[in-house]
This record gives sequence, structure tokens and C-alpha cells, in this order.
Amino acid sequence: MQPKPLIPHGVGDLFFGFADKKRQLQRRFMNLFRSWGYSDVIPPEFEYAEFLERAGGHISAEMYRFFDPEGQLLALRPDITTQIARIVGTRLYDQPMPLRFCYVGEVFRYSRLGSGRQREFTQTGVELIGSSTPEADAEILAIAVSALQEANLEDFRITLGQMAFFRGLLADLSLSPEQELSLIHI
Repeated sequence: MQPKPLIPHGVGDLFFGFADKKRQLQRRFMNLFRSWGYSDVIPPEFEYAEFLERAGGHISAEMYRFFDPEGQLLALRPDITTQIARIVGTRLYDQPMPLRFCYVGEVFRYSRLGSGRQREFTQTGVELIGSSTPEADAEILAIAVSALQEANLEDFRITLGQMAFFRGLLADLSLSPEQELSLIHI
């Protein structure tokens, strides 16, 4: 019989240089996001499970749930984006748009382990709420590229999967049908 591990599978301890490198990268990301005009937001690490289940979509099946002493079903957050949507929808709905938020925090998902998957990991990002312009999309893409560069990643590719965005670019270019076809097949 194998001895029980000291910590659960899918979580880990970071110390010495690894912990320092992670914190430095988090600070660099947050400073980058703030330089673009994004404000910090820190939602709670757990909430009522009912909200997270409704808002979480497919990842709600992976939530860690538990009862508090009053019998309320709570859950560790599986994603921060849904929490920011809750904050905006219930507390900041009367604020002038767009709103820009940035965050870094731990999220928790119970998933099958393998291929380097963890059950606790850090989510870092930005949310631009209340603007659906091409400029807003470009801003998010520019921040993503800058963040990858902050992480000293140089050989990366960003793939956009939104066909409406791609079709809009094609329409703006006023290409011939042959030129469009050749661009689609690149």
C-alpha cells in the first residue's frame, strides 16, 4: 500500500526561486495591465455555489463544493471572469462604460489529472466590459501580446477564432473574390 501524499494531487508548493519568479511575473503582468488603464479587482475565492453553477457553464461540473456552518452550499471559484460579470451586473451596472478590470488569483477545478493539468492554478487577465468596438478587440489583443512578451515568450502565435471578426476584416479590405479566397487558404 502506498502512503498517502502530503498534499492532494493537482496542487503544489512553490518555494525559493520558483515562488519568487511567479510573484515577479504576476507583478509585471499587473503593472502592464494598469499601464493600459485597467483597475484591480479582487473577488472572493469562494461564493455561493448556485451563482457559480449558473454562470460557470461547462466548468461548473469541475467546481469544488462545500457547506458552510449555516448549511449554505459554497464553491471555490473555478474562474474569475464570471465573478467580474457578477460584480458589474449587480454592483457597477450604473457606472459609465466601458469598465476595465485586471486581476490575478488562484482558481480551483476538479479535473482529471494528466498532461500537466493542475487542480489549483493562477488566472491572470483583463476584462474590458461595455465596448464591442474593433478598437476594444485590438486593445485586448495588444495586451495579450505584451503579456506574452513580459513572460519572455518570443515564439508564439495568436489565433482568432471569431469568424465575424475575420469577415469584417475582409470587408474592410475590399478584396476581389480571388484575393479573399487566397487569404482564407493561408
